[in-house]
Amino acid sequence: MTQTDYAVAPGEVLFDELLARCAERCGLPQETVEAVVCGNQPVTEDIAEALERGLGIRACLWLNLERNYQRDKAVQ
Repeated sequence: MTQTDYAVAPGEVLFDELLARCAERCGLPQETVEAVVCGNQPVTEDIAEALERGLGIRACLWLNLERNYQRDKAVQ
């Protein structure tokens, strides 16, 4: 077994794998999915539609979540 000078948590590997699978399933770049998950990219209409196609969760839900998030963030 090879020793390294860093540790990788299983959750990191899982996170990367889930991002890759979600991106592939939705037809989105992995970077886009990661940016949405991390809160660095708003859910646009195009992204919402891709999420609906890939995950079966209606685009209007994603857009409502984004609208509410942006509203709440602006109030804080």
